[in-house]
Amino acid sequence: NEQKVVLTPEQIAAGKVEVTLPAPQDGGKIEVSATVTDVAGNTGPAGTDSATVDTTVYKGLVIEITEDANNDGYINAAELKGNDIDVRVTLPEGAAAGDTLTVSGSGNTDKVITLTPEQVKAGYVDVKFNPTGDNTDFVATASIRDVAGNSAGPVNDSARLQLSAPGKPIVTITEDANNDGFINGKELNGDIGVNVALPATAVAGDTLNVDTNGDG
Repeated sequence: NEQKVVLTPEQIAAGKVEVTLPAPQDGGKIEVSATVTDVAGNTGPAGTDSATVDTTVYKGLVIEITEDANNDGYINAAELKGNDIDVRVTLPEGAAAGDTLTVSGSGNTDKVITLTPEQVKAGYVDVKFNPTGDNTDFVATASIRDVAGNSAGPVNDSARLQLSAPGKPIVTITEDANNDGFINGKELNGDIGVNVALPATAVAGDTLNVDTNGDG
């Protein structure tokens, strides 16, 4: 696709000429060369440039804090194993070897990963982060970018570290009015009243389990 342009004084003053060319299909390469021929027919050397069209669209980038095994938004002491937080990034459709995956976790240095063919074939990348403190929120974030600058993300997942067990409640059988360990005929008035004083660590959303005689 050749274009011939007779230079005008305005173009000479501007020092440039702008033209448009048809774009190749995605993945195609465009190579452009230009020469200047004077009125006497002398042609100077060619200037060249080239570029590959890459309009990759990523679909399906997902990040999951797998340490939160039941995915309830909390990481308890039983789930936190090895004193690190496991995170899995599911690679999107369109990911390729050489793409850059950036994964961040609260309080940690970002992990910048150049994808390998093996990771692309597996379809995911697993990383580990140091945990934040007890009763703090841990947020994991992922984004991906290819060499052409196409990108996806950020996507994120979060979980609250709740590692300390709640304190001990204080149980009082109020029917045993004098607290002597016996409920006599005068004290027994229908059902047996029980008062459970909550520990200071209890918060809304916790579950209080009250059991009788250990029978569940």
